[in-house]
Amino acid sequence: MADELEKRTSTELYWVEREPWLKSHGYKLRPRYSPDWVPSWKADPTKYDNCVFQEDAHVASRISVGLDATRISDGLQVYIKRVVKDSDEQRIIEYFMDAAVAQTAHRYVVSFLEILDNVPNDAKYVLVVMPLLQEIRIPRFDTIGECIDCVEQLLEAVQFLHHHNIAHRDCQQNNIRMEGHGIFPHGFHPQYNYRNVEYTGDAVAHYTRTQRPPRYLLIDFGISIRYPASEKEPRALPWRGGDRTVPEFQNPATFHYPYNPFPTDVYYIGNAIRQIFMEEVRLSIYH
Repeated sequence: MADELEKRTSTELYWVEREPWLKSHGYKLRPRYSPDWVPSWKADPTKYDNCVFQEDAHVASRISVGLDATRISDGLQVYIKRVVKDSDEQRIIEYFMDAAVAQTAHRYVVSFLEILDNVPNDAKYVLVVMPLLQEIRIPRFDTIGECIDCVEQLLEAVQFLHHHNIAHRDCQQNNIRMEGHGIFPHGFHPQYNYRNVEYTGDAVAHYTRTQRPPRYLLIDFGISIRYPASEKEPRALPWRGGDRTVPEFQNPATFHYPYNPFPTDVYYIGNAIRQIFMEEVRLSIYH
């Protein structure tokens, strides 16, 4: 087991090779992604039998898309995403970063801190830095008011995008996150949000959602489209995102017909809310 955990995948090595460059730009990766990494269970043989429980034994999820890091200047937990250079996604991100738009965008979508260009040996991508956000179900919702606050914020987020002529096209529950550092002032593990940063115990929620109301934000604009304000009949070719239940995508005969993506966004967010609060969340007041 320990020998297998020591092997870093090719997608991990992408980040290992660029770790010094990221550090020079002010971002520190987890120990596993250091070129000089020595597994903690080798540095301390007493950990060998429990190597699977060590923080550096865990491969980050979706590492081909991005990786968490720490901003060296202030310890902020961040996420660094690979984005195709000069893509629609990059242009939408740059739009959100515009000073006039950013004043309100941060209330509805993840904030974008900077775009790192000229990535070593990777001319196809830029690296986009954003705060690390949290899975929205941790900690659990305690009151109906907390649920309503979440629902209102999500509906407002989609409304904000549409006001700016942006169709998300995949605003399902996996692309909803929470800015939870007010609830978890000591942070949380980037992969296992219920654990602390060091992966030595549970992440302790010092405050409830009522005491420190979080922001619920939309992420991932990889297939999003921003239309010109003059576009009266926006159209896009169907794309199956994380939610495969979209009614207008169920007929194979019409699946390849252009459609208006804005009403579909409304379905996505409505179905996400239904799944979160009617299928998964159990309020503590009922326990």
